[in-house]
Amino acid sequence: MASRRKLDENFHLITRRIPAENINGAELIHAALAREGKNPVGLWVTSPTGKPHIGYLIPLLKFADFLRAGVEIIVVLLDVYSFLDNVKYPMEQVVQRMHYYRFTVEAALEVLGIASSNIKFTTESSYQTNARFFFDQCRLCTLVPQQAVRDAWDRSYNPDMLAPMLCPGLQTLAEEHLDVDFQLGGTDQRGIFAFAERFLPQLGYRNRARLMNPMLPNLYGDKMSSSHPPHTKIMFLDDAETVNQKVRAGYHSNTEVSKNGVLATLRDVLIPFSQLQMERSSSPFLENHPSEERVKGPNDGVGIVAAEPFWTPSAPPGTVFTFGPPGPGEGHDGGHKSRHYTSFDQIMQDLADQKLSDDDIVAAVGNALNQILAPIRVAYQASLAWQAADGQGYPDAS
Repeated sequence: MASRRKLDENFHLITRRIPAENINGAELIHAALAREGKNPVGLWVTSPTGKPHIGYLIPLLKFADFLRAGVEIIVVLLDVYSFLDNVKYPMEQVVQRMHYYRFTVEAALEVLGIASSNIKFTTESSYQTNARFFFDQCRLCTLVPQQAVRDAWDRSYNPDMLAPMLCPGLQTLAEEHLDVDFQLGGTDQRGIFAFAERFLPQLGYRNRARLMNPMLPNLYGDKMSSSHPPHTKIMFLDDAETVNQKVRAGYHSNTEVSKNGVLATLRDVLIPFSQLQMERSSSPFLENHPSEERVKGPNDGVGIVAAEPFWTPSAPPGTVFTFGPPGPGEGHDGGHKSRHYTSFDQIMQDLADQKLSDDDIVAAVGNALNQILAPIRVAYQASLAWQAADGQGYPDAS
């Protein structure tokens, strides 16, 4: 059995950057870590609606922490759920969107330095076709009032059709039928997680722990969402000029950090990724926890290289972000000295003290995002299958 210190370290990895109020069932995670003979199993689900955006990098970065803690990760592509929740799209189109999502997620993982071969991808429909699942769904329908389903949605949503009313139950049953120990989701999953906590034990099944990562605000203050217009978010395949334009427009749209998509991206995506790279460089760890039943992924063999960290070679120890690329002598660029930071709070303090300018923030975030997105754009251009899924899944996209 692992030592208490090791168990505590792994628990910290699983839960770091997750606010304490967004951790439900901490004792269940501790128990899964201490269990003999079986690694903890974590679940992340994604519904292939509109095209994914950089907000997905927040949960994907957590995968590195999970793998380091010995967690086996299952990613479920919600084909049935998406079809039921978005009834205007035929199932054939939903399936193509599902392929597009998997291409995108796998490429993003590789850029983050996380081997997608260590993640088990599965489609929702693959485990829903057995008699036990169907009977569990029927049992759930006998337990759940209609209002409980409406309360599970994260938005002002009062469905008048049966199809979307089934979705919270489908996601709840996934936890049991995939035999997971915890599920990761955004704060928009709070209602569905509460639904699962209420009804899964009523079916006679054990409860699971649930973690909610922060949600990236869009470029104009609301939640960044796949269903919102493209100008409100930065997409994985946006070209470099578009990224820079969106960053500049988004930065000046709102001064409050929690509603400023650019500052939130710096805090919740770029600095955590840079910190991950710093930890790798100072104490390399293995992320080779191959899941069982691994199926060859659509991006296997593309050769995506992980992005570089966002600090200069001359940066002091502990630096997670450097403003100002090095010039001659690696200390100045056009007369401006590079500034090194070990935390987001330091950046915000220098911004308030006018030691950093708005232009510094805009340029640095735009450059860093393009460093992450460039290999994904290249992978897309090299993959005819990815492009075909794009065309068939999103035929009306400009």
